[in-house]
Amino acid sequence: MPVVSYVDPDTVHNPTSGGVAPATWFSNLESNFRSITGRVGCSLTESAAQDVATPGTTTLTLGTVEWNNGMTTGAVANAITVPASYAGKYIVSATVQLTSVPSGANSVIIDVLNNGGVIFREIAARTSATGGTQAIGCTFPYILAVGDDLTLSTTMSTNITDGDTEVSQVLPTLAAVWLSA
Repeated sequence: MPVVSYVDPDTVHNPTSGGVAPATWFSNLESNFRSITGRVGCSLTESAAQDVATPGTTTLTLGTVEWNNGMTTGAVANAITVPASYAGKYIVSATVQLTSVPSGANSVIIDVLNNGGVIFREIAARTSATGGTQAIGCTFPYILAVGDDLTLSTTMSTNITDGDTEVSQVLPTLAAVWLSA
């Protein structure tokens, strides 16, 4: 069979010189394939209760990978890292179930961080010093670059009036799902 040179009437997909397709073709095909068969994404969680002392911010342990389709996770799964070829729009979701809050603390904050900077904050506020515990959650779109690291942290107000200086929380979850470039 004779070798026939490729002709693109729209001049959109012209191969590079020598008849070799550009390296980006594979990345584009892979991206298209993943968008059809299963989105690139990851969900991290932790089933063990975590006590966080006040004051200050604590990065939550997310030691279990619930599912992972092409993302990179940190050493103990505390971070979700955007892999090569998948910069773009993501849906990010985070939740924390508060099981014990000191009576003097009137707010607990969860932050979703990108490379250490807060990109989304949700606050659980109580109407009284003895208000009940609750779950905090958020879901939002965000544009991420290759190598960006998502983490989840908790901050509790320092207005503590009793001997209990910790907030207890269970089932923190952080997930990110790629939408498009």
